Order: sequence, then structure tokens, then C-alpha cells
Amino acid sequence: PLLMGLEDEGTVKWPKLSGWLQKIRKSPVVGSPGDYRPLILDKKNRLYLYRYWDYEKKLSESIINRSGEDFRDLDVTLLNDGLKRLFPQNTDNGFNWQMVAAYIAAFKRFCIISGGPGTGKTFTMAKILALLLELSGKERLKILLAAPTGKAVTRIAESINDAKKTLNSSSDIIEAIPSEAHTIHRMLKTIPGSPYFHHNHENPLDADVVVVDEASMIDLALMSKLLWAVPFDARLILIGDKDQLASVETGFVLGDICDRDNVHAFSGYFCKKLVEITKQKLIFQLK
Repeated sequence: PLLMGLEDEGTVKWPKLSGWLQKIRKSPVVGSPGDYRPLILDKKNRLYLYRYWDYEKKLSESIINRSGEDFRDLDVTLLNDGLKRLFPQNTDNGFNWQMVAAYIAAFKRFCIISGGPGTGKTFTMAKILALLLELSGKERLKILLAAPTGKAVTRIAESINDAKKTLNSSSDIIEAIPSEAHTIHRMLKTIPGSPYFHHNHENPLDADVVVVDEASMIDLALMSKLLWAVPFDARLILIGDKDQLASVETGFVLGDICDRDNVHAFSGYFCKKLVEITKQKLIFQLK
């Protein structure tokens, strides 16, 4: 037995990790990454149920692929004008992080906006949507708003509608910002009696921009299915607080994405382009 009782009643002696791992590796139900076994043991000695290993693998692949692609055909003049008009510099707060968030959302296929309660995440999102619509020109973007729960859906819809009243943009742009939101399950369209959705990698959502609020509440399985349902050529923007409690189900997904290896910095190329367009000089630069 792996667990051995000691002389004192009620105590348990844990075996050494090396011995435990040796027995686990010999088990016919345990495989390595890439095997199809009930349990997967990876190189870092993390033991997964197969389905959660598969969810994590697909999620990481999707994030990496999206993060490596930029929208490079943007009208820089329009972008510069929109950033200055929608995100004016507030000298009281120093660095204009809202403008940086908008810049990232414009150029990247995958973007996360994280902040605590009352920091203006949803208001910033409304301005970002206005900016993206301005950049799209006559071809109106198809925008979907979603959240994990019905309560969160109501909240993001109300916040976006309130923000639209004060946006410094044209009336047609403001009207093009959606006023309704849906739960993630409704957006992906659940299949009765199945853990899967109607929209997936083979049948993606019909959208150019997908915005998901309260992303810290999304568990590993749902986040994986969400990313696989968003078209690769679309923008996916997650909003939430990375420091909130983990989701009820498996996975601390948003927190793990934001704090990967505890590296909080930007590439030299990104910093250079940001300065050229926004005049915002980042001090958090990768060496």
C-alpha cells in the first residue's frame, strides 16, 4: 500500500514522491502526454484526468496561435486619432493604461483586460469597441458580448449602454455597438444531453469580435470550448479580475494566463510600435 499507518493510531505516513511516481508510471491506466489513457502524467509530475489534460492542451495551443498573429493592415492615422480622442491622457493618473489596452485590442487577436472592481473595465471596453468600429470603416464588425452567468450578462449590457451615452464618437458608431449580451452557453448553443456545443472549431461563431466579461469565473473546460469556437481571424477580448477567486469548477484559468511564469512585460517590438503611435513609453519591457 502507498499509505502506511504508524504506531500512533490515526496517523498516516506518506511515501516518498519518487516511490509514488514509480508506481503511478507502471499503472496501465496512466500514460504520457499524447497517449490516450484515463490519466496523464506530464514531465513536471502533474497528474491529470485525460479530458482536463486535453482541455489544457487545446486551450494553450489556441492562446499561443492567436497571440502570435497581429492585424497589421490597420490605418495608423485613424488609429492614432481614435486613441487620442477616446483615451485622452489624464495627467493625474500618470501612465495611460486604457490607451495601451485599446492599442493591444486593435492589433492583437487575443487580449485580456484585467482590473479590480470599479476600475472602469467595461467603460474602457465600450471605447475600445468604438475604436474598432471606426477602424473597420464601411464594413461593420459583427460583435458578440457574453458573460458566464445571467447576472453578469445583465451587468455588462447595462454598463455598455451607460457608456455609450458619453462616448466621443459619431452616432452611427455608437449605434453599432451592441446593446445585448448573452451567457456563454447560450452564445455557443448547448446541445441537450451533451457536454459539447453547437459552435466549435469546425463550426465557429459568426463574429469579428467576441467580448467576454467576468472571465475569472470561467473554468478550464468552458474556456477551452470558448476559444475553439471563436474564429481564428476574429478578436477575442476577455475582461475580468485576475486576482479574484478561482472558478467553481476546475481551473484558475484567467489568473494562470495573466501570471504565467510571473512575467509582466512587453516585447521590444511592441514597445517600439506603441511609442510610435501613442507616444506612451513602456518601462515594462522584456530584455
